[in-house]
Amino acid sequence: MQYGLFGNKIARGASDEVKRKREIRRSLAEHCRLTFLAVWVALSG
Repeated sequence: MQYGLFGNKIARGASDEVKRKREIRRSLAEHCRLTFLAVWVALSG
């Protein structure tokens, strides 16, 4: 199995894509958590 330069480029692109998706998901989770906290504080307070 020999990928060469082209295969390495594809693999690196895929891992970058995964990293970017993970980053987006983490920031979305953070945003949802902050929104939930704000709503909870507004309702309880």
